[in-house]
Amino acid sequence: MQTTGYIEDRSTGKKVLILVRQSKYWRVLKHRKTGKNGNHFTDEEDYLNIERDKLERLKAGETVKC
Repeated sequence: MQTTGYIEDRSTGKKVLILVRQSKYWRVLKHRKTGKNGNHFTDEEDYLNIERDKLERLKAGETVKC
């Protein structure tokens, strides 16, 4: 199952659009360029704003597990 959503980069205040795939133990996030906002993933947003290196990798186009 997959869905679309967004998280907010708190250092810049901009939305980062993501594609979210649910796995058994975690969620896999991939950056997307266009489309509607979708769901706001607040738990993943909190985690990625603490783990800045994963957020930067996500914005660079890599797939990240949360």
